[in-house]
Amino acid sequence: MKWAAASSGAFTLITRSTFSNTAANIVDNCFTSTYKSYLLVLEDITAATDTDDLQIQWRTGGSSGSTHTSAYYGASRAMDFNPTFTNTVSNNASQLTLHRATINSMALWVNKVGNTNERASIYGTGVDYNYVEAIWCGGVTASSITATGFLLKSSSTNITGAVAVYGLAI
Repeated sequence: MKWAAASSGAFTLITRSTFSNTAANIVDNCFTSTYKSYLLVLEDITAATDTDDLQIQWRTGGSSGSTHTSAYYGASRAMDFNPTFTNTVSNNASQLTLHRATINSMALWVNKVGNTNERASIYGTGVDYNYVEAIWCGGVTASSITATGFLLKSSSTNITGAVAVYGLAI
């Protein structure tokens, strides 16, 4: 296999935010027509209650926009060392459940967002050191939207952590 050198600016940090004990972390205006794909990096996400789920919803309309709350479809699967599997399904839900809200690191690829009306998609992997689990997740919206940002939240309590958004020039 031959590796090609990345062009200047191939991976660009758009924003990084940290949050502590908040009901939701909103990241607006991070998706534009500049990039076709985005990478979200989640770091040390915890919830007030260890068994809460971490959820994501797309935001539309920029800073003064709204949160898209319908037609999310997806699934997540976690495997521990036993191996025991934990499955979560989002079926026409008001948000996409990524995993239990204790994620030490997760990389999520986001496509079909920016300034066009499309079915936003997300998929990725991560690890949860507390439960010694590998995590796989993904999902899509059934309706076309123009996602310009996202909201991270717990299913029932506050969350703490960090998220970075990178644009990928492809």
